[in-house]
Amino acid sequence: MPLRVRDFMSTPVIATTPDATAVEAYRLMLDRVIGGLPVLEGDELVGVVTVTDLRDVDEATPVGEIMSTDVVTVTPDQSLFEAAELLADHNIARLPVLSQDDQLVGIVSRANIVKAIADEEQSTSIIAEARAARKARRGWVRRRRVTRGEAPR
Repeated sequence: MPLRVRDFMSTPVIATTPDATAVEAYRLMLDRVIGGLPVLEGDELVGVVTVTDLRDVDEATPVGEIMSTDVVTVTPDQSLFEAAELLADHNIARLPVLSQDDQLVGIVSRANIVKAIADEEQSTSIIAEARAARKARRGWVRRRRVTRGEAPR
């Protein structure tokens, strides 16, 4: 059985708003020892701001002007392996976790995945899932080459 995001995500979620200033967001990150914050307008996820985003901006700049709005998210039921692939593919450090009704319910980070891998039993599941996914992708590529008239490799 694949490991699920819900079992490793961090809760409760520390978040900010688009109206918060850069210095307020930075202080919150320092106080909580985190590198990024989801940005919520009411209950809606509208962006993410990271320490990197806060470099070289005026401390009074609203978070809404510097946050990333193209946010990659996962659901609690997605596999931890899928979350790890998304983190790697998008070169990001954390993923907001959204429920079926788009409510922010957690954050899964590289650190969460490292902790899961550090547990020998859990790492065995992650490795098995990664191998199965890689095998499935290879089969898909082979089938695609055959249908396009190429020789399978």
